[in-house]
Amino acid sequence: METLLIEKLFTTTFKIQTVVVNTCKPRGQIIESHERVAKSSVVASLFLYWLPFLLLFLLAISAAQAREKTVRLTLTIRQAPPQPVTLSFLVRGIETESIKSEIDKTGRYQFNFRYRPGFYRLTYGTREWSLTFPLLTEEAKITEINLKTSGTAPLEDVEAEGVPELNLYFEARRSYEAYQEARWGLDALARTGLSKEQVQELRNENQEFYEERINSLSLRADSAQSAVMQQILRLFIRPHDNKATNWWHEPLLSTPLVATAPEFDSYVRDFLQTRHADTLTYWQQIQAYAEAIHEIAEVPCEPRNVLMLRNALDFIVQGTAYDVLLDSIAKYYPNVREDALYQRNTERKTERLVKLRGTRLDDNRSFIVSKETEYTLLIVWSVWCAHCQEILPALVRLCEKLPKERISVRAICIDSDTPAVRHFIESRIWPWENILEPDDGESNILMYLQADGTPEFFLLNQKGNLLSRPEDVKRLEREILWLQIASQLQGKLY
Repeated sequence: METLLIEKLFTTTFKIQTVVVNTCKPRGQIIESHERVAKSSVVASLFLYWLPFLLLFLLAISAAQAREKTVRLTLTIRQAPPQPVTLSFLVRGIETESIKSEIDKTGRYQFNFRYRPGFYRLTYGTREWSLTFPLLTEEAKITEINLKTSGTAPLEDVEAEGVPELNLYFEARRSYEAYQEARWGLDALARTGLSKEQVQELRNENQEFYEERINSLSLRADSAQSAVMQQILRLFIRPHDNKATNWWHEPLLSTPLVATAPEFDSYVRDFLQTRHADTLTYWQQIQAYAEAIHEIAEVPCEPRNVLMLRNALDFIVQGTAYDVLLDSIAKYYPNVREDALYQRNTERKTERLVKLRGTRLDDNRSFIVSKETEYTLLIVWSVWCAHCQEILPALVRLCEKLPKERISVRAICIDSDTPAVRHFIESRIWPWENILEPDDGESNILMYLQADGTPEFFLLNQKGNLLSRPEDVKRLEREILWLQIASQLQGKLY
């Protein structure tokens, strides 16, 4: 209606001007003047017709720019030489977008980045250390984020201001690291002659103290009205049984963004592991895993969590002896669509290992994926892992048979670099290269492998592609045999 009134007023004005001008013109000029006025009226009408759409378009652009306003993060690092720092947005542990910052005159690093709720990572220098943290508060409530830490112990010394979930998550990570250190220490005590009853009592006390700590952080998250962080903290504690209702209670997956947490993948993997049994045949085990996946699928789940859950299940299953379960996953999650903000990186994580080096016992560094051989076998293990100790003899026999000119073997020890660990490894002669890579929660090597237990085996080609992830030495031997047969047909291995 308003457009029609403006159009009439515009046309009437032109007509009045025409009448005034035409009183002083001959008849022929008057006719030409009328034609020009008619054309002008058509142009004006078209302009007025499209004007509302143009205004709406400009408003949409302004709104989009407002939504994508930047957030400022200030980082201060003590006891560290100036080096570039990278801030990255993570999707299932993979860095999808990154920006770099140099230290300024005030000794700080400044980042202005496009905000997206989820997890981020700060990487100091060329992978000297990295620090993962969440940003889940609404953008409108964030003014500025300040992080202070040290170059020697980034997780232990970090202090955060600006959003409530930062300190909650950092405290949970510190509690988890202390819990793991205590577990490794208790495993060592068990081999020193301490009675099983005493060791078990200490283990129970360690577990109870850890759970109490995480539960107190959950209460703080509740009081801070951070429902997302409250559910993420539940990922730090594993239920003591295999009941799906205890693992996947409704708020866990119906709360948005919970599955973006780095701990989510290992939580899914540990749940599936509760259904594993050595007494089951291959197809019985397949059925047990399929039923577990179906139980998860029946839990109400927010769309972004569904996407992350589907990706996690795919990654866990692919490349293993149970990759037939991909059919079950596709059956229970048939119409999962990629979210523009959380689009999965199609590059496999293991491919990034090609650029990474690990520290050997002589403190020199070697490429994790060998550049001299066509294949690399990675063994992730721990000195304090009882099962690792049991399989070492069989593993040595298997690796001694491998053609060294074709397959390189790296044994990645995830224990803290201590004299006791070094002495244990150096006192033995093994047919592989030993790498020290402490599982401190910030290891890129272990993150790209998605290694969350010991022992684990990864068979890679020279490009870092994951060829197989056997679950035990017998399956590893079978996978290598099939690889040799396939390579023999292609003229590669022999």
